[in-house]
Amino acid sequence: MAKEMNKEQRLAYDKALAKIEEAGRGNSESLDLSYMRLTALPPEIGKLTNLKTLSLYGNQLAALSPEIGRLTNLQMLNFGGNQLTALPPEIFTLTKLPELYLHGNQLTTLPPEISKLINLQGLNLDGNQLAALPAEISKLTNLQTLSFDKNQLTALPPEMGNLSNLQRLGLEDNQLTALPPEMGELTNLETLELGGNPLESPPSEIVKQGTEAILAYLREKNEEERRAYDKALARIEKAARENSESLDLSSMKLTALPPEIGKLTNLKELYLYDNQLTALPPEIGKLTNLRTLNPYDNQLTALPSEIVKLKNLTELWLYNNKLTSLSAEVCQLINLTTLFLGANNLTSVPAEIGQLINLTGLYLSPNKLSSAPAEIGQLKNLTELFLGGNNMTSLPTEIGQLKRLTELYLQDNNLVSLPTEIRQLKKLKGLYLQGNDELGIPPEVLGSEYDEEEEPARPGDILEYYFRQRSEARRELREAKILLVGQGGVGKTSLVKRLIDDDYDPEELMTEGINIRDWKVAGRRRKGKKSPQIKLNVWDFGGQEIMHATHQFFLTKRSLYVLVLDARKGKNESNIQYWLKIIQSYGGDSPVLIVTNKCDGGHLDLNENRLMKDYAPNIKGFFNISCQKGDGIKELRAAIKKQINGLGHVYDEVPESYFNVKHKLEERTESEDFIDTKDFRKLCRKHKITKESEQNLLLRFLHDLGNVLNFGDPKDPYHLRDTNILNPEWVTEGVYKIINNKELMDNGGVLEWGMIGKVLNDPKRYPTERHEFIVDMMRKFELCFDFPDGHGRRVLIPELLGENEPELGWDYDKSLNFEYHYKVLPSGLICRFIVRMHHNLTKEHIYWRSGVVLAIDGNEALIRADVDKGVVFISVKGNLEGRRRALAVIRNSFDGIHATIPKLGVKQMVPLAGEEGVVVDYEHLIKLEEAGQVDYWPVGAQESYRVKDLLEGVDIQGFDVFLCHNSRDKEAVKKIGKELKARGLKVWLDEWELRPGLSWQRELEKQIESVKSAAVFVGDSGIGPWHGPEIDAFLREFVNRGCPVIPVILEDCERKPKLPVFLRGMGWVDFRKDEPDPMDQLVWGITEEKKCRNK
Repeated sequence: MAKEMNKEQRLAYDKALAKIEEAGRGNSESLDLSYMRLTALPPEIGKLTNLKTLSLYGNQLAALSPEIGRLTNLQMLNFGGNQLTALPPEIFTLTKLPELYLHGNQLTTLPPEISKLINLQGLNLDGNQLAALPAEISKLTNLQTLSFDKNQLTALPPEMGNLSNLQRLGLEDNQLTALPPEMGELTNLETLELGGNPLESPPSEIVKQGTEAILAYLREKNEEERRAYDKALARIEKAARENSESLDLSSMKLTALPPEIGKLTNLKELYLYDNQLTALPPEIGKLTNLRTLNPYDNQLTALPSEIVKLKNLTELWLYNNKLTSLSAEVCQLINLTTLFLGANNLTSVPAEIGQLINLTGLYLSPNKLSSAPAEIGQLKNLTELFLGGNNMTSLPTEIGQLKRLTELYLQDNNLVSLPTEIRQLKKLKGLYLQGNDELGIPPEVLGSEYDEEEEPARPGDILEYYFRQRSEARRELREAKILLVGQGGVGKTSLVKRLIDDDYDPEELMTEGINIRDWKVAGRRRKGKKSPQIKLNVWDFGGQEIMHATHQFFLTKRSLYVLVLDARKGKNESNIQYWLKIIQSYGGDSPVLIVTNKCDGGHLDLNENRLMKDYAPNIKGFFNISCQKGDGIKELRAAIKKQINGLGHVYDEVPESYFNVKHKLEERTESEDFIDTKDFRKLCRKHKITKESEQNLLLRFLHDLGNVLNFGDPKDPYHLRDTNILNPEWVTEGVYKIINNKELMDNGGVLEWGMIGKVLNDPKRYPTERHEFIVDMMRKFELCFDFPDGHGRRVLIPELLGENEPELGWDYDKSLNFEYHYKVLPSGLICRFIVRMHHNLTKEHIYWRSGVVLAIDGNEALIRADVDKGVVFISVKGNLEGRRRALAVIRNSFDGIHATIPKLGVKQMVPLAGEEGVVVDYEHLIKLEEAGQVDYWPVGAQESYRVKDLLEGVDIQGFDVFLCHNSRDKEAVKKIGKELKARGLKVWLDEWELRPGLSWQRELEKQIESVKSAAVFVGDSGIGPWHGPEIDAFLREFVNRGCPVIPVILEDCERKPKLPVFLRGMGWVDFRKDEPDPMDQLVWGITEEKKCRNK
């Protein structure tokens, strides 16, 4: 031992040995060896068999001498403040020990043998590195004080509830998110210390109330879990008696699955989602006939090895658990077609995944994966692969072997390159690469994200851009867009002039439409290089209210917004909330600087902290300036430069050929306002951009930058794609001239085609052949509509209608009433609604600027807006079912408008009949119904109401039609479904009605009695799963009930397919033909009422 110690350590050792020998001579019962800098304990300690108290605190001991086990009379052992990494087995022979102090060591585990110290009354393990506790700790039933402060515990064993004599429990500064409900049985507990934990259960409001409240909460939770367990057991026993093939144990708050589950050997479907399961019992392996198992939304950390026995399993849903690895047993389930593993903590995927050759869907988003194995290329049947939300830097080249892949999700990774083999995936319809900045693909190229309504960019276009920019010369974009918005007259134009020219004109005229200027600023400084110049396209928007409706043309993402306010006007006049909501809706996460102008003449008091919280992450700063005096301009310029340099795309590298086309277009802007698409394509070909798909991509890229504006798409009915605007002022001035024309206002907003030339009043700039384009722009953005009898040569512009509401004598008490409440009611919203719903105008054409009366299937509806209150009121007259259906049509139209302004924060409200001014939040009613609440007493009401009655008053009961389709035809069927909803029908489509992981068969089975018809869709992808036994049975059920079953041929279907016997001879709805109108025919088949939509 002497050889292993240095001089100082040997000195400490000898000193301790001397104390031990002295204690032995005196037959001492107490020995204090604390703070002696000991690195080893002399074995002679074992001779002190009469010792009752031993303190070794504050030394440097990494181990205990085995001889410590001889001190069987010890009453207190203090080994705190040392360097123990494990407990020696000899310590567990001290079975008479009442007090043990092990705090301040480096213990990572507590062995199960701790249970042998059955006489312990106090145990202190503070300040160690324990991540878990053994269940055996529950055998220390004499414990009165137990402390684990400052460890790394993430969970406690439920057996803790057996420590019935415990009076104090220290758990501060750990990583606990929940306490086991069994701890509620600690009836003698007086002190429970929980500070410094990210607890969710019990919630913080309970924790703040103290130990008694916590224990009461846990007891209630424990009782709930027992009830849930018993309820699950009863369902299992019932399923066993009935020899069931399907069992639903979802959303039961289960923390354990009864092992009796193993008796259900005929089970094919087992639903366990939305519980609190941490493990599945081994008996799960007995369910060898199981096809579907979905324990998603639980807390599983691993799967039992017995799962390998489920050889018939085709669907396994493990989404949102706590799995850290994928077991080899799962990779042996070769009949799996669907495997959901997203929202776990997986860091890798085993090579054995390649054995699952029948997989069609593999879902690994999000996790913590750094790579995907090469063996993923063996999954030749995959059609959907989700790898988004991981930490991947590259893809295996074998990904090119997945020839059937149609959807590939790679968003939010750290990809630095793509393998050329990815171009072999010819069937890809969706490729999502957003959030991989190192790839250098601009958002304009990437297109919409996977969760957005817009059609995604074509994968071929994305890959064409990516590999082109890798193969040809590139240079940084160094260009960005700044948009100045705000009310009219606040000084936006003066601010632009001050920023760019450092000049001020007191006679500056108000902007009408849009002014655009270039501004060169210094970019990010590079080491050893000059700062590059950044070109800013500064857009100054007219703020007049009548022009607000045109802003949707031009507000874009990836831009810098400057919201200009007037210090002399109030917050309401400044319309701050309106502008911020509009920016969020159209500009996404774009940064915003709020600038208060004219601060030398007044003061605008803003709650800046509140605005920052409400509009995070947009708002980046507040500035008080005076354009007249130049105050604050220097600081604002600096802030603008900082935000511009923070826009990621500014330094994106773009192919040289794109710059060449862009430069030529900028030259033409000097003399031309627009360019035909055929001329644009000719220009592209000249610069070696030959593929039309890449030309379209470049066009979209230039559109978002603001260099060229194109508002069309391949399905655009207005053919706007044929004209590309080089000068945005050309179109805004044209629209502005129309919607500000006094003669049109006096004419009630009616524009006769012959008036256009006179209104535009500039035949050179607006030749006759471009009049249609200007009006088409207004049609596309819902600023006008054609009169049915006008043959496209007579339109109404609702923005120009009068403000006065006519006297209608409407009986609200005998009507179905509904309301929309807005934080900010957008300008022009009702005008857009009138345009959308103009087919339903009454014969009398009753409308005004903030309201309209509609006729919908024999019902009359009044819709009016109160801008000051931020409320849209809807009132429908007619029979009960007709009113509901008419309301559904109206709500569907508003839903469509709201979807284009997603940050509105609109609420749907249900007014209570006979309770003036009392309204109930519709979404709250839905949640009450889902929670099983029967009655509800709304705030301000005189009585309680049945939740079901309130909802049935406004909602259509049941579903009008079930849309049965091949998943590959989803987009076409969704489009038809939306049109059916627009006609007031309630549609059952899996994507709209099912949470992930639910079986559509099982959910439809629950609701089949309330579904009134079925439409069977067939497209070019051929017959889908509806010919299988499950759906065949459903359709037979419809036929047996006398419900319509309507075969539908989609537009891309080449020939009429063969139908099941029981559907043959039925009339088809054929979307390949225009006449008779297929949508009218489908509605007729569903409702059995022949109605034609007004064209």
